[in-house]
Amino acid sequence: MNYDGRLEREPGATVGGEVRSSDDLGLGVPAPALPPGTFVLYGMLSNLLVGAILLRGVGDFSVSVAENAVLDAPVSLLWGAVALVAAPLAVLALAVTVVGLPVAAVVVLALPALGWAGAVLGRFALGAWLVSFADVERPAAGLAAGVVIVALLGRLPSVLGPAVRLAVLALGVGAAAVELRARLGEQGRY
Repeated sequence: MNYDGRLEREPGATVGGEVRSSDDLGLGVPAPALPPGTFVLYGMLSNLLVGAILLRGVGDFSVSVAENAVLDAPVSLLWGAVALVAAPLAVLALAVTVVGLPVAAVVVLALPALGWAGAVLGRFALGAWLVSFADVERPAAGLAAGVVIVALLGRLPSVLGPAVRLAVLALGVGAAAVELRARLGEQGRY
């Protein structure tokens, strides 16, 4: 019998066989170790897939978002920061009303997908800006460059990696908000 922890035997109790202490009592077969970088590669491939869907499905919008981010990055970052703070607060405000609760539930389910799309659009904007210096006009090249660069910078130690990812998220969300505002009829900047 193997045990982990403290074993107390009741008077008169017997154990058939050998009694051994073990520090590692797992449940079943241990999972195989994944090679280093597996999750980074998976993240890059999934971001490339989402970016390809965005470029294929709403390519004009995606290119306009990248232009907004490049032409006025501070405004895009500001709008992104406002959106990232205001969206959860708006969901909470909706959730306190009987009528707003179902709407809040739907928005809570949609926010991760919208955030992911914003993060990928931020990567695309960064990559499109960088490849423009090489006179490359292919959106796919900008997407690939942005995804790879953010994946590498996101691995920086301490708070630097998360700060890069957060800034790219705010850039993409803010530039998308500026573009949506322009397309919904308000005075747009571009």
